[in-house]
Amino acid sequence: MNKFELVFDLLVAFILYGLVGTIGGFFALLMWAQLEFEILLRATIALGLGAGVLGAAIPILRRGAVFVLSLFTPSLW
Repeated sequence: MNKFELVFDLLVAFILYGLVGTIGGFFALLMWAQLEFEILLRATIALGLGAGVLGAAIPILRRGAVFVLSLFTPSLW
């Protein structure tokens, strides 16, 4: 695996899992915690960053994110 491929895989995984963590964390905190809006936003950002870092750090999750991205790319790429 060359460096460009690794950096690309890390970026794809960080963005995908970061978005999933942010959206899921927001709805989870919104439903179960009675937080002020500012604390809700900070906790949501922290959950999104944590999910993004965790998803990019674990190789099998990273490969899964690239596989999901490859399902939506044109066939000539």
